Amino acid sequence: MKLGNNANGVVVADGVRLLRVSVDGGDIIDNSITSADILNGTIRDYDVGDEPGVEWSNLGMHNAAGIAQCSSYSDLASITISAPTPGYIVVQASGVVNNTFAGNYWRVCLDDASGGNTCDGYSWIIESENTAYYKNEKMWHLQNVYSVGSGNKTIYLKACHSEFAGGRISWNRVIGAFYPTRY
Repeated sequence: MKLGNNANGVVVADGVRLLRVSVDGGDIIDNSITSADILNGTIRDYDVGDEPGVEWSNLGMHNAAGIAQCSSYSDLASITISAPTPGYIVVQASGVVNNTFAGNYWRVCLDDASGGNTCDGYSWIIESENTAYYKNEKMWHLQNVYSVGSGNKTIYLKACHSEFAGGRISWNRVIGAFYPTRY
């Protein structure tokens, strides 16, 4: 059906059905669909979605004894997101550090390399304000954006602490969402 003007210049139609006729590189395809399905035209409208892929890690907690001193970082959690096309990934992480010794600190960050001594973007430095009678707990929140080509991208939640820091770190789910770009 083709919409057009009637004699009075008014567009008239009983209804309109929008139907996808092709799949482009910006579409995210359900993993159960094969390339043969795309080539032979058996893609159905509910097989294709333009929503970003989402991945997340488990909740976690780690005592200071298992975390590196700040000459390097220890991996706490990681997520791997599959990017079907170029785009970007937004990653968020949050949690609490319980620091038991005054005058010491923890660092928490996101990075696209495991371990080592690097962090992408801002590294939270959580210093202790506690006394002998008070354990210091501080909340932290991180967010970073990563540009990606097609393929897998792994992001790590990492932490370290000063030599005499004690306590533990806990974290909520690390969440990453993929967003395709069309330019």
